[in-house]
Amino acid sequence: MYLLVFIRILLVHHAEKILPVQPLTFRGDYPRQELSRTLVDNLHDRLQEERSKPFRHNKVAKAINYMFEKKGRWQAFTAFLGDGRICLTNNAAKRALRGLALGRKSWLFAGSERSRDRAAAMYTLIVTAKMTDIDPQAWLADVLARPPDIRSTVDRLQCHRF
Repeated sequence: MYLLVFIRILLVHHAEKILPVQPLTFRGDYPRQELSRTLVDNLHDRLQEERSKPFRHNKVAKAINYMFEKKGRWQAFTAFLGDGRICLTNNAAKRALRGLALGRKSWLFAGSERSRDRAAAMYTLIVTAKMTDIDPQAWLADVLARPPDIRSTVDRLQCHRF
């Protein structure tokens, strides 16, 4: 009964796997828009069709209802179609946070709230540089070597401008 729904979901995931996610600096059209949008539109139609059937107590039916019962959930799910930098899954974010989670007990001993906040800010900068395929050490060395200047806006110091 729900086999066609699962097949459509697998097709969307497969399309996203073979088409690359664009870098954070990317702006414009990208190839996955065409293929994925068609698959997601077909998935939407099929989910709405399944939702209208009288099997509301089934676990899969509850999951389908969850997607549509609150305004904005479907739009949040399909956000990756409008921006090539958004990945369908959050696997990259999970991998980026894994090191932080493994060192969680160590982060308890940052010394003070101020040093904890500084450590979190530095960690954010380092991970952002890694996500944009930039050597974090070289980028930070370049930014920190620049003399403080009012004209040095945050936009000019971002790692995708390196």
